[in-house]
Amino acid sequence: MTALVVPVPEAEPVVGAYRERHDPSGAWGMLPHVTLLVPFVSPARVDDPLLAELAALFADMPRFACRFEETGSFPGVLYLAPEPAEQFQSMTERLVERYPGCPPYGGELDAVVPHLTVLHDCADCLCERVAPCLEDKLPLVAQVNEVVLYQGANEEPGWVRRARFPLGSPTA
Repeated sequence: MTALVVPVPEAEPVVGAYRERHDPSGAWGMLPHVTLLVPFVSPARVDDPLLAELAALFADMPRFACRFEETGSFPGVLYLAPEPAEQFQSMTERLVERYPGCPPYGGELDAVVPHLTVLHDCADCLCERVAPCLEDKLPLVAQVNEVVLYQGANEEPGWVRRARFPLGSPTA
């Protein structure tokens, strides 16, 4: 499997310990991030022309700043909510327009909510206990400068960074 994500390294001091214990992507080596598209293409389809196409697509998208001011939750999931969420939604929409055979989350969700997962597959009571601890450390400001293509590792559960794509000019 592959994934296109926006890394948020600024969040590591706030969420790193939680993600390492309670989010498989954190335990398997992926930085804190906002997912744009997962699953993306199969690893066998990642070649030089695709990487060049992605580089051009992302170079046409602006860099921007975002803030994480509050937590949110889905059943068993605690996350930080990015603002402006619309920027992330727009990026995902452009990807889906270009790669219609790769719907977000395999098409299993009616709507995609941009988020930075902190706890995954946890009891709701744990989410309720951790949320106030995170909110005490917010707001968190991050610069969105790139998108990273991760690939699932073959030999054991894990993620390997396959390519980085800088975004274009900052928004005005």
